[in-house]
Amino acid sequence: FLPLGALIQRFRVGNRNIVLGYDSPDDYLQYGGPQFGKTIGRVSNRIENGIFELNDVDYHLPQTDGYRNTTDGGVRGWGMRTFQGPTKAERNDLDATLFTYRSEDGEEGFPGEVELKVWYMESHGRTATGKRTTVLIVEYEAELTSAEPESTVINVSNRSYFNLTDEPSIEGTKVNLCTRKYLPVDKRGIPIGEISDFSPDVTGEISLGADEPKIDHCFVTEDKGDRTMDTRSNELKTLGSFSKGNMHLKVQSTEPAFQFNTGDHLNSSENPRYGPRAGFYIEPCRYINAINSPEWRSMVILRQGEKYGYKNVYTAWE
Repeated sequence: FLPLGALIQRFRVGNRNIVLGYDSPDDYLQYGGPQFGKTIGRVSNRIENGIFELNDVDYHLPQTDGYRNTTDGGVRGWGMRTFQGPTKAERNDLDATLFTYRSEDGEEGFPGEVELKVWYMESHGRTATGKRTTVLIVEYEAELTSAEPESTVINVSNRSYFNLTDEPSIEGTKVNLCTRKYLPVDKRGIPIGEISDFSPDVTGEISLGADEPKIDHCFVTEDKGDRTMDTRSNELKTLGSFSKGNMHLKVQSTEPAFQFNTGDHLNSSENPRYGPRAGFYIEPCRYINAINSPEWRSMVILRQGEKYGYKNVYTAWE
């Protein structure tokens, strides 16, 4: 783990590291585009036109893509900020690594001062067939720490790219997602307000090819759009199971959605090590552009005196 973006630099299973990244911390700054392993915030994914209304104020954010949206927290989102830590801690009877970041009021245009805590906990277990597992538990907690305003917007995620082998491509990786419900988007990457069935059916095992299928969509496990800021008390849901060769990965979360991306945008001219489809990510989160949807905005509005939180569990084995 590194302080820049409280990022996950390695996830070792046996002798193999199954996440993409760099050996040198400086490379994460020089080649920051893919955001390998980083904490994405204050709001991950897109905010339409970089504008939202809250506290009876229209907030204007930096527009960071070709469609004038704000992406991944702005020009310097939390993935490009240095957290305090690592600090040794204990969490839920496990040894933990704690990172903390205090985001100032007005940072990247967002209202209110917010403190985010990220705990990483590592453990081991057994599969039903007795295989030894390596488990990484990630827990997030945030709250408003300034007296004003009354509320802010938040949607934090982690962008770890996985490759289950030492090969340069994820071709041949078997994928099984928990749902085919997803948020269709327009050409700008903004949801059109519907929840539909994704094709192909990713709830049955599919195999990733050299070029297809290309997937970069937000899948939803709950379509109620209810207001639960702290989901940590919710039951963990298995979002996806993946395998290639003898390596297996299961990703669980308490969040109501996840972005699944097959890494087609990775470009070796922008980073020294990885090309298209070098890794995939499965990113637990809230809905894209939820703050601008009357039905969904309550899931991303953090008010005074409340806590935002959720938990991810990554389990891998050979």
